[in-house]
Amino acid sequence: MRARRARSHARVAGWLEGLASQGDETLLELIAHHYRTAILGEDADLAWTDDAMARAELRASAFAALLAAGAVARKRFAVPRALELHQDALRLAVDDAERAQVLEAIGDDHEGAFHGDDAVPAWEGAIAALGENPQTRMDRIRLLVKCAKMTAIRWGGFTVLPPTRQVDGYVATGLAAGPEALERGWLLALRAYGNTRRGDPREIDAIPTTERIKAGGEAVRIGRQLEDIDLEVLATRALSGLAITQGDYDRAMDHTRLEESLVDRIVASRDRALGLFWIGLRYMDTEGDYEEGLALMERSYRLAKQLAHHDVLHATYGLLYGNANLGRWERIDALHEEHLTAFHQEPDMTCPFIRGGLLISAAILAHRGDLERARETAALVPMNWADPSLPEALHGFVLLASGDAAAARGEAEKILAAKRRLTYEEAPLEAVLMVDALAELHDAEGLRAFLPEAERIRQAVAVLGPAIDRAVGLLHLWEGDAAGARLSLERALAEYERLGNPFEAARTREYLAQALPADQRAPVLDAAMRQYEHLGATPYLTILSRGSRSIQR
Repeated sequence: MRARRARSHARVAGWLEGLASQGDETLLELIAHHYRTAILGEDADLAWTDDAMARAELRASAFAALLAAGAVARKRFAVPRALELHQDALRLAVDDAERAQVLEAIGDDHEGAFHGDDAVPAWEGAIAALGENPQTRMDRIRLLVKCAKMTAIRWGGFTVLPPTRQVDGYVATGLAAGPEALERGWLLALRAYGNTRRGDPREIDAIPTTERIKAGGEAVRIGRQLEDIDLEVLATRALSGLAITQGDYDRAMDHTRLEESLVDRIVASRDRALGLFWIGLRYMDTEGDYEEGLALMERSYRLAKQLAHHDVLHATYGLLYGNANLGRWERIDALHEEHLTAFHQEPDMTCPFIRGGLLISAAILAHRGDLERARETAALVPMNWADPSLPEALHGFVLLASGDAAAARGEAEKILAAKRRLTYEEAPLEAVLMVDALAELHDAEGLRAFLPEAERIRQAVAVLGPAIDRAVGLLHLWEGDAAGARLSLERALAEYERLGNPFEAARTREYLAQALPADQRAPVLDAAMRQYEHLGATPYLTILSRGSRSIQR
């Protein structure tokens, strides 16, 4: 009976294939189901014991159907289903060529979910299966490009950051294999990008910056010649990152604006969502245009909702970051809940934005007076003090908002001691944290020691400049120099207002009032109170209503 059933499934699969028009994907999973049952179902082998040729034909048809159906499932982001279909195809593979084909598809499935720890080994398995046959050279190069892309660009999808030498190794091997123009362009773009991502400075500097810039420029030219927008965008993004590491922020934003002019032409929605995210982040952190950055994040979010959890977490981080800075705190709670839900699906990734989103909302909760919920939220996020970066800085802001400036300073010191590279991916918010913590502690000596270091990277993140000016103003206040304090505090206030940051503007107004004659203070303090009231920053409103913060040492 089961043997006859297996043959019936094979006939139905063949009949459905006849019905499916070329390019019609609607029936592929159903066809694959029937083929799978015909050859891999219980006792299916009994149906083909006496007909080896029919089984061989069935195996070949089932293999192709499972591969195609898995690809369709991946396209609709049904990654578990895609993996199930491709694992069944792997069971049917009879030679290295077929194994390589399926392993590549399995790697693609994992990559679609941002799961690099599973994607890269599958692709490396495919490379090994292809061997050193000259006829498979281009397939090997294509797979090396995939490995390099995943480890260079989507490194947040790994539980441990892939080292820069691993990325550069894939690139060097691919270039040595003699790639065609397109693959050469991608490999050069990824060589340039190696300076942009987080990594060991010694490994990054193993390839001189000038060589990475040259690679990025050549990749841009290749992308334009071949009219490959995705390649041109990545190479342009890499050049933006290289400009930032060199401290040339104007040139970095020129590249960013060029990238923005191309991003809507990116074909794949997930790559377009990621591109919008990076551009939005640079508008906020580098340009200080949080409105433009937030608008780009909202576009990224609309695309991400149709993609994987990781894509959603990128976008909700950007929305939390932009709305927090712009004082739209009424939007934080809903975004926090959405980020938290997705966070539980991806808790162990190195991605700073998965980890960072909850810390942004925790700081806002603390500013609003909900200290218990702020602490509970922050406790959900694992810290990596062996390699501290953006999330650890954001954690310090939670401590600062919760009233523990000494602990916040301690965390800032640990991050600064790591001497991480400047990248556009993770702004050096630890410098802002240190300035604000020292100011809150009234540590004049500490500020005087640190401000020159902060001044050197003033343009690296938009909120650092006004934080420095405010700290300078406080130093003047502590020394009794009201005129000097007023000049610096008014400059800080003007910049916070340009950035559209009402919370920091209100805090600055409190200090500015102390530098003004007594009869001029009331309007300034009233403006601060209105801003605190609008934000729901109850603790600050309470303190201010009782009398402005003391600024005396």
